[in-house]
Amino acid sequence: MVSRRDFFKKAFLFAGAGAIVQLFGKTNAFAALKPVLKDPECKGTAGGLGYVDNLALALKNKKIQKSLRKEPTKTWKPLDQKCSNCMFFGQNMGKHDNSCQLIPGCAVNPRGSCNSWTPTGS
Repeated sequence: MVSRRDFFKKAFLFAGAGAIVQLFGKTNAFAALKPVLKDPECKGTAGGLGYVDNLALALKNKKIQKSLRKEPTKTWKPLDQKCSNCMFFGQNMGKHDNSCQLIPGCAVNPRGSCNSWTPTGS
């Protein structure tokens, strides 16, 4: 016969082990970042944010227009509004890389930009 104490010890042990497996078993923490414009999932999210891979080139080719105003708007972007100086850039699992918190699991170009750009330190 199993004592009540042994039963609860085993129940909590298995419940805890199951929670740990669920927490760490399906993580993308060690997966490589996918290229933002080549992966369909990344491309859809990036398109919704108005992401361009190279801000200077997009301004030069008139895909977007440059603004002289400081505040960013949907289609007007100042030249210094790049991923590299955005607060959402490069904070993936505590290591600095080309990731973006708004496009998880995808590598963005540091020279790119999107409509959700926020200056570092804001």
